[in-house]
Amino acid sequence: MEAGINELPGVNKATISFMTSKLLIDADAANADELAPILDAAQEVCTSYEKDCRIIR
Repeated sequence: MEAGINELPGVNKATISFMTSKLLIDADAANADELAPILDAAQEVCTSYEKDCRIIR
């Protein structure tokens, strides 16, 4: 999951902590409108590995 998200355009670094169930994304986004497509793409990556995985915004 982490590697797939790291390959997305606009993502500088993604880190997943399965211990805390948290995903941290450092992205090139100046505001929420620019961040939304990155989070949508990250959700697709997560869902491809774990169908019940959800990114809470």
